Amino acid sequence: MSKYALVFLLFVLAGCNSEEQPANETSEPEELIAEEGFQASDDVIQGMYKRYIGTIAGMPVVVNLTDVDAKYNGDYYYEKIGIPISIYSYHRDEDAANEFVFSEYPPEHKDPLDKWYVTIQGDSIVGIWVNGDSSKSFPIQLKEEYAEGIMRFGIVSVEESLPYKEGVTDPAAEVSYTVILPLDRSEGASFVRSVVAQTIGCDTSTENMQDCIQQKIEVYKNMYRQTMTDLDADMDNSPMNNWEESINLSVVYNANDIVVLDRGHYEYSGGAHGNYSNDYTNIDARNQKVMKLADMMHVDSARIVQIITPQLRKRFNIKKGQSLRAYLFSDELYVPGNYYINHKGITFSYGLYEIASYADGIIEVFVPYNEIMDLLHPDFIKRMGLEVVAKN
Repeated sequence: MSKYALVFLLFVLAGCNSEEQPANETSEPEELIAEEGFQASDDVIQGMYKRYIGTIAGMPVVVNLTDVDAKYNGDYYYEKIGIPISIYSYHRDEDAANEFVFSEYPPEHKDPLDKWYVTIQGDSIVGIWVNGDSSKSFPIQLKEEYAEGIMRFGIVSVEESLPYKEGVTDPAAEVSYTVILPLDRSEGASFVRSVVAQTIGCDTSTENMQDCIQQKIEVYKNMYRQTMTDLDADMDNSPMNNWEESINLSVVYNANDIVVLDRGHYEYSGGAHGNYSNDYTNIDARNQKVMKLADMMHVDSARIVQIITPQLRKRFNIKKGQSLRAYLFSDELYVPGNYYINHKGITFSYGLYEIASYADGIIEVFVPYNEIMDLLHPDFIKRMGLEVVAKN
């Protein structure tokens, strides 16, 4: 049974065009989404992207939250540092609709987790931040705020349960696609929309996104059912036959006419555990191109590795002079091809098994611009507003 959830998230992001668009260049969300083959008459869930500024422990922060059906997820960063910290929420009390607990998941894995205990009311978030062992707590005061230049996005979430054969419900494969759709007709938005399609393997010049996704689900269903047919009959009810695949696109940075997409992918097809990945695409919407590292800087791999290495030694408790192979797979590190930018620096991302074990997860390392200013191209320095940093 197929389920379509059209989540019209109004992402309030720094727009790809700072000037106000004429009325005839924008459209209702339903119209633009319908052009991709999705009908608003299907199961519709309303959601909002919410951007908050304020303080935690008196320090300025920026918080980016997705609000879908009173489920809040996203990230935040301290303005002075810029390293993003993922946050996921649950209701503190089922009878208190506005009270939530957020758990933090920083790049450096931490246990127990730091948490927020907050009330979300109107355009404000108020509460306390508590560290993992509950020995410290600080006030949280946040208020919605939106920068000039807004690009709106909708989200389309397609979910389908695929039983291994007709007439049964178990075992089954669960498949989901969650994609973002820009909701204006500017050239920048159109380019972002095309990159979104490419990211999930669609060619929207010849087909709409709904048809493409349905074709992909059909291919997956046929592959899954063929695999189940090839198994012995006594394996039918094995939990390992409950497969799952999900692709989730989200926006992790939007400013200076730059949009960064995160393609989250999870797949389980039997065995001890599933596999997952996060692949980033840095989009220059102003110039309508996908940004490569060489577009931003002179890529001095040896220099970047020199900055990355001490961070990994600290994270994995590898002493100075000790071989990296004491924990990692190799003594030779390299600059990964997966990365994303924000206003403070570049985060480089190593995938599962790339330099360490599955248990270590995805390993992300943040390189601040102030450590590589001499490598950055002048036009990128200007684009990101780093002139003051460059002079110091």
